[in-house]
Amino acid sequence: GGEEGGEVLDVNQPSTAEDASMAEFVRGLRAQLDSFEVAMGRRICGREREIRLLLLSLFSQQHALLLGPSGIGKSMLSDCVLDALDPEGGDVYTFRRQLNRFTTPEELFGPLSVRGLQRDVHLRLTESYLPGATLAFLDEAFKASSSILNSLLTILNERTFCEDGSCELPSQVPLLMCVFSSNEIPPENDTSVRALFDRILIRLPMKPLQGEELVAMLGSMHRGGPGGEPSSPEAFLRRGDILRIKEYSQERVEVPEAVIDLLRKLRIHLRDALDVTLSDRRLLQIVQVLRVCACLNGRRSVNKIDCLLLQHMVWDHDVKNIPRVRKFVENQLLEGCSSLGEWNKRRDKIFRDAIGVFDGDVYMRGDSMSARYTAYRRGKMKTAGRAKAAGRATDSVRGRIKTLTTEMEELVCLQGEFRDPKCSHQFLLGEVSELQPKLMKSAKAVRTLLEELYLLEECLDRESPPEVMVELFPDTLAMFSKTWRTAL
Repeated sequence: GGEEGGEVLDVNQPSTAEDASMAEFVRGLRAQLDSFEVAMGRRICGREREIRLLLLSLFSQQHALLLGPSGIGKSMLSDCVLDALDPEGGDVYTFRRQLNRFTTPEELFGPLSVRGLQRDVHLRLTESYLPGATLAFLDEAFKASSSILNSLLTILNERTFCEDGSCELPSQVPLLMCVFSSNEIPPENDTSVRALFDRILIRLPMKPLQGEELVAMLGSMHRGGPGGEPSSPEAFLRRGDILRIKEYSQERVEVPEAVIDLLRKLRIHLRDALDVTLSDRRLLQIVQVLRVCACLNGRRSVNKIDCLLLQHMVWDHDVKNIPRVRKFVENQLLEGCSSLGEWNKRRDKIFRDAIGVFDGDVYMRGDSMSARYTAYRRGKMKTAGRAKAAGRATDSVRGRIKTLTTEMEELVCLQGEFRDPKCSHQFLLGEVSELQPKLMKSAKAVRTLLEELYLLEECLDRESPPEVMVELFPDTLAMFSKTWRTAL
């Protein structure tokens, strides 16, 4: 199986020297991410999904929200990821702050410069505050005042900050990602929080550990407990690597028509079925996350499996929308499997029309005696004047074969992706393994049907005689015997 709608970065002959260099870079980076996850697994148990999605958020330069009750490790989890950047890489600073309704602008953006005030200049000293941070963690941010929340918007979205208060020439901030945490979802009718909440793309609800994950956490107590050792030096990420992935994915990673169509359908489904509005800004940010995901998975094209990540980005204020979005995406992935019956009907109609050029020499197996008689008589009654009509009919059959095979090729490529999910999807865990059996169930039937259509198209192009057609498709076609012709 190939990759759906695009190429793999580490193919034997990359299209350019840049692609060859990037393929080698991504392989090394994925090994580094694996080392980082192992290091994080020693610090915190049972949060592999959250760690992977926070890393994806970091490389996509999008903001994330950790949502859940107190005491489940939100701060510890954010510390794990915020410590990912190499502190010796230069210009790396992490800002952490817990907010409340009494938080002042000076606590986030820095104090006013006394010397500046003496010159009647409104200037803030932003060093060691949020405007100078590479990564940030804001705990209970939704409890801050509306003025604080509104002041955060330009830093989060445009990555700019007005140091002198005039905003004529806003300064660029080096912020890659801000991680928010909250014990509760802000009310949907709270207009002061809505704008900030909309700018947080990846939202991760968390629950207390259960089952094997809980046992693993308790079992780590004799080793000193979670949260102990920091990351090893080889597991550190570099700011330049993150920027390189983002830039390459924007320029070189394609978004195929099938993925665009799925996003279009999802936006309509969210609006009509879930009463959720997906803004243009969030939609563009989602596409960027999918591009980065494909790049880090070693591909130059997004595929529909990547869209399983959408459940973490579009659920809005209702956590119950997460399984609903996931179900919608799964249905889109399995759409081809449910179409197998319809494809077989279309295939039979294509074969029936294709054998019409043989003047009643061939019939479809399974037809009734009256249907065979009708086909035979209709073929023998053709005149020279109907030869052009037969030619046009053959062209129509070729067009229908092309349309049907295109639909089926998409499913075959998707099934090929699912044959080795561990190597293709670094940011998906249980979703792929749960969906794989359903998708692969019809793989053999789909491939057989596709091969038949390829062969039929080749026969039409070569104008193969009826004897060859019957020999190639013995389960579908048969020739009228001499007894038949004599009787008729």
